[in-house]
Amino acid sequence: MKIINLDEWPRRMQYENFINYTNPIFSVGTTIDVTNLVQYGEKNDVSFFSAFLYVVTRSINSVEEMRIRVVKDELVLF
Repeated sequence: MKIINLDEWPRRMQYENFINYTNPIFSVGTTIDVTNLVQYGEKNDVSFFSAFLYVVTRSINSVEEMRIRVVKDELVLF
């Protein structure tokens, strides 16, 4: 966990633009081919849900901006 210094953060303008929104959320929609994941799950007796959840979580956590939260009025990078 790391506190982000807003005065030095390159994304400060974006933060200040969205922080006062009533519901500042981020959403992405796309079509993906999960054939290989289904085959992996069948071969290794792993549920599709568990495998998909793992892949999505790993992907999201690989993007630093997706690990930033506001905690007690401070920006925190997890």
